[in-house]
Amino acid sequence: MNRKNEPSIFNALESFVLLSTFIFTEQFDRNLNLGGVEQSLQRESLELLHHFLINVTDPSHPLGAATFAIFGISIILSIIGFNVRKVNDLLAGYLSIAWIVELITMNILLISPLKNPTLLLIELILFVPVIVVAFAWWYWRISLVEVPGGAKAIAFSHQNPSSADT
Repeated sequence: MNRKNEPSIFNALESFVLLSTFIFTEQFDRNLNLGGVEQSLQRESLELLHHFLINVTDPSHPLGAATFAIFGISIILSIIGFNVRKVNDLLAGYLSIAWIVELITMNILLISPLKNPTLLLIELILFVPVIVVAFAWWYWRISLVEVPGGAKAIAFSHQNPSSADT
C-alpha cells in the first residue's frame, strides 16, 4: 500500500459513502419485523434472507464486526493519505451481495400477505438510499480512469452529453 495523497479527511469520502450504505443496510435488516407478515411461503423465504442479512450486517456477529473494523481501517488509512482503492472495492463487492439480498427481500415483501402495511413502507424508505448510493457508486467506479491516457469504460459518443445521456 503506497502513500498517494496528502493527509485529508476528504480522501475518505468514498469510504464514508460506502459506510453510509452499510448503515442503511444494517437498519433495513434491523427493522425487518417478520411478525408483520402472515405465515406463508413468503415469510419462510424472508426468514432465510433475514438470517443471512443478520450474519452479514449485525455488529455483534463476527462478519458484521469485521466489516465495521475494515471500514474503520479504510477510513483511517485514506485520511492519512494511503491509497485504499482495493479495500473499498472489496467492501463494495461484499456489500453488493447484501444489496442483492435486500432487493430480493423487497420483492418478496411486495407479494407477501402483510398484517401491517407500514412494514413495507419502512423497508422501502430504508432501501431507497441504498439503491441510489449503490448504483451511483458502481457507475462512478466503472467509469473511473486510473491509468493516464486510459479510455473510460462508460463514454458518450459526443463531447457535450445531452439530458438523455445522463
